[in-house]
Amino acid sequence: MSEKLAAVLLTIMVEDESGRLVPAIDRDRAKTMTAREIISVFDFDHYPIPKALDGSNHPTNLVARVRAEHRGKTAKIDVPMIAKVKRVSAKHEEFRRRMLAKASSKDADENPAKKRSPKIKSRGFQAQKGLKKSWKTGKAVKRGEKAGRQKQIR
Repeated sequence: MSEKLAAVLLTIMVEDESGRLVPAIDRDRAKTMTAREIISVFDFDHYPIPKALDGSNHPTNLVARVRAEHRGKTAKIDVPMIAKVKRVSAKHEEFRRRMLAKASSKDADENPAKKRSPKIKSRGFQAQKGLKKSWKTGKAVKRGEKAGRQKQIR
């Protein structure tokens, strides 16, 4: 079985410096290696769900990668992503705990404090006949007076 696994691993291609796809292990080099040595060059990466986030060992969650490539991906991508998921989960749990505590304290109180609603701004009283409101000052003035010389009525 290990010979078949080694044969499949030899079909894996990686990008070289120029961006071309080349075999992960050169065919001439592979001829000098045993099946166990070929298998030892590779690691199995848990992708798309990392093992630390409850990723399974099912073949659909495993990708064979060259050991150096796997270590680089783990250090640069997986570890920061796992840390972020844990931070966000911890904040979410704290928020959830506070909301549940708040809801249960409201249920426990028989006389909860009444919340004051914000005051509604009044539009004021209707202007008396013969008077209008000045748009500049907001005070009542006699109709027909010029804007600059309005008589204010108190």
